[in-house]
Amino acid sequence: MSKIFKIKSQIKNYEIIFDETFSSRDTFLDKNFFLLIDENVHNLYPQIKAANILIIPANENSKTLDMVSFIIEKLRKLGAKRSDQIIAVGGGIIQDLVTFVSSIYMRGIDWIFYPTTLLGMVDSCLGGKSSINVANYKNIIGNFYPPNQIIIDQNFTKTLHEEDYLSGLFEAIKICFAGGESAFNQFVLLSNNKEINSNALLDLIYLSLETKKKFVEEDEFDEGKRLILNFGHTFGHAIEASSEYSISHGLAVGVGMSMAINFSRNFSNNKTSMKIEILLNHLIKLVKTNVNVINKLKNIHFDILYEKIKADKKHKENFYVFILPNEDGDLKIVNVARDEKFKAIFYASWTGVLNSYEI
Repeated sequence: MSKIFKIKSQIKNYEIIFDETFSSRDTFLDKNFFLLIDENVHNLYPQIKAANILIIPANENSKTLDMVSFIIEKLRKLGAKRSDQIIAVGGGIIQDLVTFVSSIYMRGIDWIFYPTTLLGMVDSCLGGKSSINVANYKNIIGNFYPPNQIIIDQNFTKTLHEEDYLSGLFEAIKICFAGGESAFNQFVLLSNNKEINSNALLDLIYLSLETKKKFVEEDEFDEGKRLILNFGHTFGHAIEASSEYSISHGLAVGVGMSMAINFSRNFSNNKTSMKIEILLNHLIKLVKTNVNVINKLKNIHFDILYEKIKADKKHKENFYVFILPNEDGDLKIVNVARDEKFKAIFYASWTGVLNSYEI
């Protein structure tokens, strides 16, 4: 596929290029390139080389200000100048680190991103956001600084674990559902459980990015319309944290969308549209393909989950803030009072999700 499309940004315009040759060739031997690569990706693709290379352990413990400082120090010692380019190869951890580092190193250096996870390809690569952990506070600081180019090589998905692959599908579902009936219907046609052929997967990646592009260009800094892309995330973050991060982000968001649907039903006593039913069935079917995730959900303690949901940073002093579907399937920002009724609704929504997976 030779598709290219451009993204308009108030910071700097950038482009997405589909190139299926990167994962199989040597690159970046020019001394003006500085390659930051996920350690796991480096082990899987040793042919990716560079004159200047930093190999980063891609785990939550790396997403810290200490690692940011370490990378900046290494770049300086290697002689990186403001006119040079950082090349980032990896998933979300690498993206967060390089977004943040590139934005502050010498007050801003150009960078190119090669996402290697399906989640990165369909969602997080587009939008220019970074999130860094400080102490026990997850994603508490960050900024916006998009790359100059995003290069999509779907061949990287061939070495993904099943859970990582599913994580990407869930984020694509979320974007396409939020994008409206046309995008969601196209997604349903392209996806067939987990068995998606190479051409359909490439079309699915393109569909997801093309749909998200509209949100990013209209609301680059998450101040309005783009906020509905947090659908499933507030519940998902609580599930992720309650599992002590043994459930990946994308999978937690997939379960979180099911929970948001249940919560909306219980909170508003509304019937749901056919669009919602199709989404819910799709989500449940995908989760049920992974016994490992089902077992992890079974082991989550409700009291811990309840404390995690209350602590989410998006909530306000007097009410909780959720992205919920209304009875027509449109996503809305909904304020829910912090009162005794909330816990009962939350509990009913969680048990409803578990029952749907036959737990």
